[in-house]
Amino acid sequence: MWALTLGGQGCHRLGYGKPLGLGSAQIEITAIETLDPAVRYTSLTNSGYAETDRWERWIEAFQRAAEARWGMPFSQLAPVVDLLSLLNYQEPELKVHYPYSPEQQSGQKQFEWFVGNKRDKGPKLELGLAAEDEGLPLIRKDGKVNW
Repeated sequence: MWALTLGGQGCHRLGYGKPLGLGSAQIEITAIETLDPAVRYTSLTNSGYAETDRWERWIEAFQRAAEARWGMPFSQLAPVVDLLSLLNYQEPELKVHYPYSPEQQSGQKQFEWFVGNKRDKGPKLELGLAAEDEGLPLIRKDGKVNW
C-alpha cells in the first residue's frame, strides 16, 4: 500500500516511459475492505467483508518493522531509494533512451546493443539501482564497447 500511494507524495512515472509518449499516474486509496472468514462461514446473511480505515496504521507498522529488521530509517532502505528515484518528478540528468550502438546511424537495429552485451566477449552489463545510474556505454553488436 505504501508503494501504491508513495506515502501520499507523488505520481508514478511509468518506467521513465517519456521517450515512448507515456506519462504519470496518481493512485489514491479510497476504501479498503477486509474479510473475516469466521463471520463469512458461520453466517448466512453476513459476507464477512467490512470496510476499514486502519490501512494508514498498517503502512506505519510496515515501515517500523522494516526499520527494525534492517536497522536504518525506512527512507534510506535501498528498495525505497530506488523506487523513489524511478518515480520522482525530476527529469533525469542523463537522456532517457533505449541503449544503442555506435553503428545505429548506419542502419543497425536497436536490439543489437543487447546482442553485443550478451556475447561471450561482451561486457554483460546489468542495470543497477536507479539512484546510482550513470548511463550505459555504446556497445557494438560484436560486443566491443565504446565508452
